Amino acid sequence: GASAHADGSQSISDSTFTKVDLETEKFDTNSEFASSRFTAGADGTYLVSGSVQMNGEAGANVQHFATIYKNGSRFLDGGQTTDYGVNYTFHIPTTAIDLSQDDYLELYYFHNKGSALTINGLSGSIQTTHLTVLKIG
Repeated sequence: GASAHADGSQSISDSTFTKVDLETEKFDTNSEFASSRFTAGADGTYLVSGSVQMNGEAGANVQHFATIYKNGSRFLDGGQTTDYGVNYTFHIPTTAIDLSQDDYLELYYFHNKGSALTINGLSGSIQTTHLTVLKIG
């Protein structure tokens, strides 16, 4: 399994699913994580978790999605519609999924605020934007 997080901020364009840069690996036991992508080294069941923190830019009825893409296609969303003007973390539901060897997962983010907004990687020493994938079977 592997876990990686974003180090800094990243600008996300309006109304576009954008791949999140995950620059730092917390762990990668089987060398399955590279270039912000987890690639399964073996067939099996994997536990997937992820989140994205946006930096509190206000907007009215803004949709936010933290999304897992599987093999280049939208697969699993965690989202909410907000009017918040504070930092908010959007979580992807922790889910067990079956992967075949060489299937890959990536973290994406979407919003429709009307202009670009910024997501955060770290809040002090807390990893707020991350992707974790663990082989459980």
